[in-house]
Amino acid sequence: MRTADALLAFPGIVLAVAITGVLGPTLINAMTAVGVVLSPSIARLLRGSVQPLRTADYVRIPALFGVGRLRIAIRHVLPNAMAPVLVQTCAIASIMLIIEAALSFLGVSGGLTAPAWGAQLSAAYSYFVSAPLASVAPGLVITLTALSLSRAGDGLRARLGVG
Repeated sequence: MRTADALLAFPGIVLAVAITGVLGPTLINAMTAVGVVLSPSIARLLRGSVQPLRTADYVRIPALFGVGRLRIAIRHVLPNAMAPVLVQTCAIASIMLIIEAALSFLGVSGGLTAPAWGAQLSAAYSYFVSAPLASVAPGLVITLTALSLSRAGDGLRARLGVG
């Protein structure tokens, strides 16, 4: 958790640009950077979901009968702790999309030739004065997709009855 706290101390987009700058401007490295930036929040949420379950009877009783810790974790703890993580993953997917679009807009995610919405937005930016609608389409697609992922997370939250 100390590593997660250290990663959360940095602004996400700055850390993603730094990681992509060190690893190189490819799409794989950009996705690695986005994963590194956003994984601490999932790890903290999963840890917070698991902590109260450690003392539950359906976890302690199999341990008394000699069931291994890994089997208890997989069969009893994880299924009961995954609902908030699934909801948060939908919310984080929209953030991932926006960060990747920002990285490709800046040109550190595979350059301007990669088929990414941020790269399309960056290419259309030079024509903003003569053809302003050229930048509206990629920007609108990014916005609507991020909004859709966020709404899917809200629907999943209501369906699973999470906080």
